[in-house]
Order: sequence, then C-alpha cells, then structure tokens
Amino acid sequence: MRIRRSVIWAVAAAIGAATAGVVATMAGAAPGKPAASEVSYVIPTVSTAAANLADGLSLAVNVGGGPTRDVEVDTGSLGFVIARGALGSGAVDTGKAGFIEYTSSGEILSGEYFLATVSFQRPQGAVATVPIRVLGVTASSCASGYPDCTPDSDISKVGMLGVGYSEYAKTDSPGPTSADNAFLQLAAMHNGQAQPGYIVTRSGVTLGLTAQQIASFHTVHLASAPPPSGTGSDIESMPGCFAFPDHGDASHCGSILFDTGISRMIVGLPTADRPAAIATAIPNGTRIKVGTPNLTGPEFGYTTTVGDPGDPIAPLGNPAASWAHDTAFVNTGRELLAAYDYLYDAVGRQSGFRSDPN
Repeated sequence: MRIRRSVIWAVAAAIGAATAGVVATMAGAAPGKPAASEVSYVIPTVSTAAANLADGLSLAVNVGGGPTRDVEVDTGSLGFVIARGALGSGAVDTGKAGFIEYTSSGEILSGEYFLATVSFQRPQGAVATVPIRVLGVTASSCASGYPDCTPDSDISKVGMLGVGYSEYAKTDSPGPTSADNAFLQLAAMHNGQAQPGYIVTRSGVTLGLTAQQIASFHTVHLASAPPPSGTGSDIESMPGCFAFPDHGDASHCGSILFDTGISRMIVGLPTADRPAAIATAIPNGTRIKVGTPNLTGPEFGYTTTVGDPGDPIAPLGNPAASWAHDTAFVNTGRELLAAYDYLYDAVGRQSGFRSDPN
C-alpha cells in the first residue's frame, strides 16, 4: 500500500509467495515430510482488519473444547483472558483467583485460572496448543485514575489474547510468562516441527517461523527496559528512539512497543523532558518520528502525523496520542499494520517489521 504523507525509511526485502495454509521448507527433509522447525500455520482474521483497523484483529478459537469464539489479538499484553462461560469441559480449574489490569485503559478483568488447550480455527483444520494457563473472566471493573474507563457490560463477550514478549499490564503474582503465550505454545512447537514465533498482518497471523520468513523482516534484538507505569520488574523490549521534528527534533531513546490492542499512540517521557509547546498534551497535527534501534541508522523507522486522516499509519482516537509519566518509550498502537507486517522470533529474541505487500 502506498503511504501518503509519511516518510518511510525502511525498504522491505523481497517477500516470497505465501500460502493460505501450511508453509513448509522441504530442504533436508524426508520426502513428504517438512523439515524440523520449518512448518508454519496461517490463521486468518475474522474481523474486517484488512480494510479497517479500527476494531482490531480477531481470531476464531475454542478453549478446552468449548464453543468457537472470536478473541482479539493483543501484542501489548501477555496471557489469555476469556469469559468463563466460553471455557469447555476440557478446561481444568486451578482454584487460583487472578486478574489483569490494562494500563492503557484502566480496565480490570478478574476471575479464576484454568489450564486448557487453545484451538485456532482455519479452513484447513484447527491448530492446537498444549494446555496453557487461561484466566476465565467473571467480572470487569476500573482502576482509580482512569476517568474515561468503562467496565465491560457484557462479560460473555470478553476475549483478549495477549501475545506480547513481556507483560505491559498489571497482574497478580506470579505474572504471565511465555508459557502463557498461546502463539508460542503450539503442540507442533513442542514436538520440534515449528519454530516458536509469529507474524501479524492485517489479514491473519502466521504461527511458526521459517528462516526465509525471518529474513524478509528488518529486525532488532530485544533488550531489557524499565517497566511502564510501575507494572513490575524489567521487561524485554524493542529498543528505539523518537523525536518531534517540529519541536526541536531532540532524540529520546528507550523502548518501542507495537500494540495491536489499541489504535492510539502513547508516548512516555518525564514532563521536564517534553517539548514545552506540547508538554501537557499532544495535539492532532503533531509530527513524530520513530526508529529502532535508533534514529541515526534505524533498521526500521517512520514519520507520521498524529490524527491525520490522510495518513494510513497515523494513530487514531480522541486523543489520538497522549503522554504517560514514564521513562522514554512509544506505544505505537496497531495502525502500523496498514502498511507493515510485524514479526516476533522467540528463539532469536528479536522482532521487526517489513512492508505489507498487499
């Protein structure tokens, strides 16, 4: 897709043909059998994300043999939360209560933990995980300090699939780990057929990575970073920098989070370090440039104008961008998917982007 009124620094590598089902690299494998760690599964989205990212990305799943439900993919949190009523008879109650608080909105979802398989639905047949921890949600509330937060009025529709590489939300102890990430816990990954990792696009996700797929992305290795909003211990994060070209253009370096759970942008910076003209609010029309791992020689970088309806990758919302009292970081929101695909390689501990060929 051609990006209007955006400066794009990253030039995508050539992208090979993709299939709608299983992708396998056959070199070194027995006839008819994919090579170990070279199998991937394409799971289509059930939302209208290919045309409109406003509603996020949803996949069809069933949990513990329960009914098929649509759940939103969230790269900005870790751990699977779904309405208690969506769990099937195969889900095993652990007897442990739990909660998650989304620091971007202030919503708190609480319930009880279960162990259950997650089956991703696709035309070629479901792809299942090993049993993972799932929070069966029975209540929704709001944390203090979030005047715009509204609890979910219909718990039966709750479904958020947190697949981030670190926890950016507040949770009970012990917090979630990669063992709670459904995208990294396919049975095929446990038996060595598929390499842990995933690709997110507007039209679907790919679970399991091949070397050819990884090579098509501009990637950086993850680094340790302070947790946002005091959520806990240090996190793994994509290193990066940002600047406001029309407000001094000073570089602020820390971390970048690509978050499919929101459409707006959140910028972390202590008040004293913010440009004076926008120190209390980031108005629509503000240009911001972002690069990873830096702005001087980025593997991937872009410039966008906050709230610009003519820029497909511009953050949206009211406000479209807002400050957070934090160390330097940028939560990009999901609008980057209008022009780019996103990769997380759990084995190589790297993530990155490539131009979307569609």
